[in-house]
Amino acid sequence: MAVATSLTLRENDWPAATYRIRAFHGASMDLPILGHAAGLMGGDTKRFDNLRTLVGGVSIGTGRPAEGEPRSSERAFSTLGSPELSHIDPLLGADDPGSPVAAWYDRLAAWARDHSPPGGVVIPSP
Repeated sequence: MAVATSLTLRENDWPAATYRIRAFHGASMDLPILGHAAGLMGGDTKRFDNLRTLVGGVSIGTGRPAEGEPRSSERAFSTLGSPELSHIDPLLGADDPGSPVAAWYDRLAAWARDHSPPGGVVIPSP
């Protein structure tokens, strides 16, 4: 939770050193953000307010579908609260029509479509 709401780890912080979590550049991140509050977060999307403040001075970057959108825009920083889901439900829950898991998948897919350039996204491997 702390990593996801700050993204300002240092190289020698234990999550980076032990688990190779490389969440170092939160303050300069220029990509859209979707925060999902479920499970222990109890659906409280206000838990992402610190992250919203951290990236607040950075608009969506050049070449992205939402280029130039400020963080105050829902398109640049979206949150979804699902107090009825556990932290693992989005991965393992049944996505039956009308279920909370199906609603989560629908929201995630819509967000991904909105933020993907025509032709998709290529992620080079190291």
